[in-house]
Amino acid sequence: MQVRKIAQELGFKRMYVVKTDTLDLWYSKAGEFRDTLISDIKSGYPYAKSVIILVYPYKPYAIYEPILSYYINSNKSYHLANEFIKKISQFGKAELAHIPARALCLKNNIGSPSRNGLLNIEQYGTRIILYTITNDFLEPEEYNEAGYECGSCSICVKACPMGAISDALDVHKCMRYHMETAMHPDFIKEKLSHFIGCEVCQSVCPHNKQVGIISPDDDIKSAFEINRLIEGDCKAARTLVGRNITSNGKLQAEAIIISANRGEIILPTKESQFEAVQDAVRYVGKMQK
Repeated sequence: MQVRKIAQELGFKRMYVVKTDTLDLWYSKAGEFRDTLISDIKSGYPYAKSVIILVYPYKPYAIYEPILSYYINSNKSYHLANEFIKKISQFGKAELAHIPARALCLKNNIGSPSRNGLLNIEQYGTRIILYTITNDFLEPEEYNEAGYECGSCSICVKACPMGAISDALDVHKCMRYHMETAMHPDFIKEKLSHFIGCEVCQSVCPHNKQVGIISPDDDIKSAFEINRLIEGDCKAARTLVGRNITSNGKLQAEAIIISANRGEIILPTKESQFEAVQDAVRYVGKMQK
């Protein structure tokens, strides 16, 4: 299939073509953070003959690195997914669709649900980024590709710094849930140790050990140097992870908080116009009392 070859050439290790069935409430809500996702695919995308699911695996950085590899790869793969759509548009209509990808995979017997609310696919564990693309030219296929099962393992339950995991994920306690905006509640600030979120549950998961880890490039380390970000020099970092998720002083505010949580209180030399940065300074001031 020429479409599959295009996906592989762009770095997507797996491609599935699934039905446009409506996702029931359980599937559409379990582990999905955004209310804007469309679970009634036929209603939201009436032209679609099928949905393409692209899988982009990535390797994480060591847990002590302040930036998560996921966000570097998410930004990179997003542009690759758009390039994929441009290339396959020669065959018909195709667009990046707002469909709950995890739910769609489970509905079509692709992967298994993990206790931390993520999708688990064999070989890659939960270290994957998913894209859903509706189209009017590919016929759907059947799949039976279960991922790794959690079984009785509860390592992530014990490791989660937010206490967000039990038999399932409580998204409102999960740190990732609160990363959509620059302003974080204090109970999130208290546990924040990485920019734009947390991956503790994935770091301790036995099924992710086979993926291995890599070191960030020097330009990434430089862009996310704590003192640099505290002073508001965030342009390079925002370019690497995407500007949409780092607006309104988000990285500067998080740098102030992360530094303080490490035991080193460093404040910017200039007052910021951003409310999130001002609130981070307030938080640090409260710690000093």
